[in-house]
Amino acid sequence: MSAENEMTANCINNDEAQAPFDGEEKKQAETERFKFITFLLNGEHYAIDITSVYEIVIMPEITPVPNTPFYIMGVINLRGNIIQIVDMRLKLSMPFKKYDDKTCIVVIKAGGSTVGIVVDRVMEVISESADKIEEPPAFGLKVDTGYIKGIVKIGGTIKFILNFDAVFKDCGSENPDE
Repeated sequence: MSAENEMTANCINNDEAQAPFDGEEKKQAETERFKFITFLLNGEHYAIDITSVYEIVIMPEITPVPNTPFYIMGVINLRGNIIQIVDMRLKLSMPFKKYDDKTCIVVIKAGGSTVGIVVDRVMEVISESADKIEEPPAFGLKVDTGYIKGIVKIGGTIKFILNFDAVFKDCGSENPDE
């Protein structure tokens, strides 16, 4: 495990982190701080609430599963637990990129299930006050922003906070056996 991944993995077990601001009174939210793990996908910065992250692992061998949607890469055995692996580039309609030494899997809880998401690179853990988390902008009728929970601007970089419950809400509906 690289020093960067090891540092991030060691930061995940934070009992004080909470879910992002979702419309509670702004005054109370201004004093709250939230922690996120940030990662890259297709050159863009994304974030996930740290309380949803179980673990970050270096790319292991993935066992393909037949008759699954194109974005499900297969499963891994993580200490006796079978974890479904989703390539987030493909799930979010981005081009596939060959996995390299920076590619890793972030094991998260989403939609009541544990799933591993393939990301290009885990960047850092950030802490931000709720009043700095902005609502996603309205892009128009043809753009679905349901996957975006909020936006944080840090040092000129925009980080999209993903709503993984929305990202994975349709995963069970594509397989008629589920």
